[in-house]
Amino acid sequence: MDSFLQVDVPVFSRFVFCFRQREALKLAAISSAWPELVTTHYRKLLITAATPMSVASATADNFHRLREVVVDGERKGMRECAFWEAAAALVGRLLKKPLETLTVRSLPLDGSLAERRVQMHFLQVMLEALPSCPSLQYLGFDNVPLATEEGVWQWLGSAFQTLSAASALTRLSFTNCALGVKGVEVCLAIGDGHTLEKIQELDLSNNLLGEEGAVFLGATLPKLCKLRVLKLAGNGMGPTGAQALQAGLLAVSPTLQHLDMSANGLCSEGVAALVLASLKLQSLSLAGSWLTADGVNTLLQLLQPMAPHLTHLDIAQNRLNADGTRSLLEQLPVMPHLRSFNFAENFFATQDVSFSRLTECAPVLEDLNLKASSLGSDDVVLSEVAACLPAGLVSLHLSVAQLKAPQLQILLDALPTMQKLERLSLCGARLDDGAADLLSSTLASEKLPQLQHLDLSGNAITAPALKRLAEAMQRSSSLKKVKVTGTQNLLVGKRRF
Repeated sequence: MDSFLQVDVPVFSRFVFCFRQREALKLAAISSAWPELVTTHYRKLLITAATPMSVASATADNFHRLREVVVDGERKGMRECAFWEAAAALVGRLLKKPLETLTVRSLPLDGSLAERRVQMHFLQVMLEALPSCPSLQYLGFDNVPLATEEGVWQWLGSAFQTLSAASALTRLSFTNCALGVKGVEVCLAIGDGHTLEKIQELDLSNNLLGEEGAVFLGATLPKLCKLRVLKLAGNGMGPTGAQALQAGLLAVSPTLQHLDMSANGLCSEGVAALVLASLKLQSLSLAGSWLTADGVNTLLQLLQPMAPHLTHLDIAQNRLNADGTRSLLEQLPVMPHLRSFNFAENFFATQDVSFSRLTECAPVLEDLNLKASSLGSDDVVLSEVAACLPAGLVSLHLSVAQLKAPQLQILLDALPTMQKLERLSLCGARLDDGAADLLSSTLASEKLPQLQHLDLSGNAITAPALKRLAEAMQRSSSLKKVKVTGTQNLLVGKRRF
């Protein structure tokens, strides 16, 4: 084993990364030289129930290149007191290194009194050690119920208040943490403003903020003078909350590039408040905003000033239906850089809708999501939509449609040759054996020459039809995987169906 001491560092680094993290760490115990050899090449450490904590703790001082630590409590065994005690000690030591990213996911903060106590101790040790890591650029909590214990606010507030002016922290994420208004106030009371004005990315999705939280954020946003990314999805802010945010968004509009206000029930009135913020975004998400056909003109007013800059637009899960979609497409501004458009769950394909303008307005579009758009409920509309799909798409989502064999034949006949399409999703599209056979013949054609991934999960296709499809896959030079269930795939070159 010590012969590896002679291997060049870049070569050895590649060798180490051929192993799973758990096995590589175990190798560190083989000889006296291996702990430093193995751990010095790690830039990311994932701490879970499967991590050999004794080895990781013994080699903690040798993680010289470590830049990212993720603590993930989603797996079984994550309530064991011994694990959290070891994790607290390990993370406390690792925060003395020049880390750049620290993420905590799915910390349960429940169970028996002893289990909760040791999990809280982990949080306390980690938060108290934060100020000793001025190199940290990203701090994230996901699915950690921080509001369940009063002590968490004290540790979190103290950690942020004691961050030095030299702190590199620019990205904060608290998602699914049930923060409420009080929690957000604590999270944004950072270092008397020294660090707050450096924050470039802020994710507060799914935290029960409501209108009151929007009022606080509206007053706080002007202090985030370098903010580029703001995610506030799923906070139930409503139209009144959007109005409360308007002044704050206007203050950060010169720097703001990405805004996610999805699942907030903004309605047309809330979108109108965003119009007044004069946003010039690259990415906008208004999914689940309860927009109807009556709100299309307001939506267009919002899109107009940012159209030259937009690369991603998500207006899925609204109520535009056929009338709203027709009105939107007729007036859609040219978006020369738009690469991703999510228009799922708008149920528009029931009446005549001219889809041809999409190619004109988004000439470089690569990713289009038309999931649950009622495709297949009207044969004429299905043919028109298929014929007008942008030929330069790389990814196309047509899931939750009505595409039995006759309807799928109409779609495939009208579809232009998609020279760049690599991913096609037909999940839950009511495909039957006849439809599967149509796909088998299409794979051998030149209509989808670059298709690599095909999702057929959630369809009633029998084993014999899947076998015929698997045989057709062998004749495709590009296709790599066909997903048939949540866990089962057809793979080119392998008998697995």
